[in-house]
Amino acid sequence: MVVAALVGTAVVAITSSTGIRRARVRPPRSVPPQAVGLPTGSVQSPESAGPLAVNATGSLFVVDDVRHEVLARLTTGRFRVVAGDGTGGFSGDGGPATRAELSAVTDLAFGPQGDLYLADDGRVRVVDQQGIIATVVGDGGAGGPVVSGTPARSASLGPQLSLALRPDGELYLATPAQILLLTSNGQLQPLTVVGKTVSTADVGTQTAPLSSFGQIAVDSQGNVYASSIDLGWSVYEVAPDGAATYLGAARGSGGALADVQLGPGDAAYAGDGGAVVRAEGGQLVPFHTFNQVSGSNVDPERQFFYLKWFAFAPSGALYADNIGGSAFGRYQEILSFDHGTATSLWRHRIGH
Repeated sequence: MVVAALVGTAVVAITSSTGIRRARVRPPRSVPPQAVGLPTGSVQSPESAGPLAVNATGSLFVVDDVRHEVLARLTTGRFRVVAGDGTGGFSGDGGPATRAELSAVTDLAFGPQGDLYLADDGRVRVVDQQGIIATVVGDGGAGGPVVSGTPARSASLGPQLSLALRPDGELYLATPAQILLLTSNGQLQPLTVVGKTVSTADVGTQTAPLSSFGQIAVDSQGNVYASSIDLGWSVYEVAPDGAATYLGAARGSGGALADVQLGPGDAAYAGDGGAVVRAEGGQLVPFHTFNQVSGSNVDPERQFFYLKWFAFAPSGALYADNIGGSAFGRYQEILSFDHGTATSLWRHRIGH
C-alpha cells in the first residue's frame, strides 16, 4: 500500500508495510541518531507517564502527557525527546519531530521498519527513522462517523483515538464508535462489527456490542482485540469478517478502559487493575499479577496499586506504568518485569 503525503516542500511515500520511505528529506545535523533507533533531542525526565511502546531493538518509549512529548529511555537510564517541543498544539509536519508541536497523544506503535506512529489529537502522525514527522491520517476534527472510502487525511476522528499495526504493517484505528482500516488506496474502511450472543455468569445472556471501543491490538491474522464499556469493562475479539466475540471483563467496573497490547505468542493482552490477562481460547486468562501488598505496616510508597499502560519488548519483558500508593496517586512509576525480576525505571511523586 502506498499513500503520498505532502510534508512541507517534500513528498514522502507512506506504505502499510514499510512506514515512511525516506526521499529528499534530511534531518538537521544537530540531531544525531541515538541507540534507540530514532534521532533524539534534549535530555528530559518525564513529568507524567502516558502510553508506552517498545521498538524492535527493545528501547522503551513513553508519552509525557504533561509536556506533550514522546521520550525514549536510553541504556543509561536517562530519557531523551524523540517528538514534541514541549508546547501543546499542531505544527511541524515535514521537519524534525523534536521541533513539532504535539497535543493529547493517546497511543504509540511501531511499524515493521521502525517508524513511530502517534495518535495525536485526532490525527495519526509518523516519525520516520530520520526523525521527520508527517501526518498520514486525520484532520484533527472533533470526530463523527467515518464512511467507507473517506480519504485518510480528510477523516474527522476525534481526540479519543487508538491505533495498532498488524505485524505486516497494516494500520488499524479505533474511535469510541468505530474500528477502521487504512486501505491500500489511502482510504479508511470501517469494520462492520457483528455481535455474537454470549452467556456468562456476570452479565447473563446478551449480544456483544457493535459500537463501543477503546484501546486496540491486532495480531498477524488480522484479528482485532478491543477494550469496551459494553457488558462491563470488557475485551472483545473481532475477526477479519467482523464477527465479535466477548472474551471477558478487564478492569472489573469503573475507571479507564483497559489498555490492550500484542505480546508474546502473537497473542493479545489486556490490563486488569493490578494484573495483565491474555486472550486465549475465547476468554481472558491470568498472565501476570503484580506484587500487591496490604496491611498496617506496609509502606504505601512501595505498593503496586493501579496498572494504567503497559507494553512488551521483543524479548518478552513487560513494562508497566503504575499509579501507586493507597491514596490513588501518591506516585507514578514505570516498572520492568523480566525473568521474574522487577526494576523501577522512573518514579515521580504526584501527591502528598
